[in-house]
Amino acid sequence: LKSPYVISPNPANDYVYFTCTNLLRSANPIIVTDATGRVIWQSLANQESPTTVWGTTTIRPGVYFYSIYDEAGLIQSGRIAILK
Repeated sequence: LKSPYVISPNPANDYVYFTCTNLLRSANPIIVTDATGRVIWQSLANQESPTTVWGTTTIRPGVYFYSIYDEAGLIQSGRIAILK
């Protein structure tokens, strides 16, 4: 099954792009947490553009976890490494 979002670059420095590959974009919640489960960033996916941007210039280097949801629940999750 193809993932509905492409997350790039990974590892990242200043920005992470969540790009929806589905033509029927919806305002899916995107949540990024640290290793302890604390929410670091959250946003609704951009319905006007295929790409939602997480600016990570103030984020400490490390591994973070993202989850993307739709009305039925979790649709995609994974890890993002932030380097500086």
